[in-house]
Amino acid sequence: MDIAGWAFGLVGLVVIFRGVQVFKRHQTTVDPRIPSASNQLVTNDIYGLTRNPMYLGMTLCLVGWGLYLGSIVALVFVAVFIAFITRFQICTEERLLARKFGKSYLEYAKDVRRWI
Repeated sequence: MDIAGWAFGLVGLVVIFRGVQVFKRHQTTVDPRIPSASNQLVTNDIYGLTRNPMYLGMTLCLVGWGLYLGSIVALVFVAVFIAFITRFQICTEERLLARKFGKSYLEYAKDVRRWI
């Protein structure tokens, strides 16, 4: 499980960094505490595959950590993390983005999945 854990963790880091890189290229905020500071809707590159690459990357890192530890408890924590981040962060961000970008965001959300 060590190799699988490292692989998931590495892929997770790549996904996170790619998401940050694309946001920086578009000069928009990466701070999840203030989604209203987004100055443009980013839909290309990795954001064409998942609406939340940074959260997806974090999740992959947590899966990798659980596999590396060989811990069922750590893997159960991943499900708790997904439920929590979806309910309390992603849904809030989505409402704000829909208000801010309107039809463009709604079409994007229809075409690109929240996770994968």
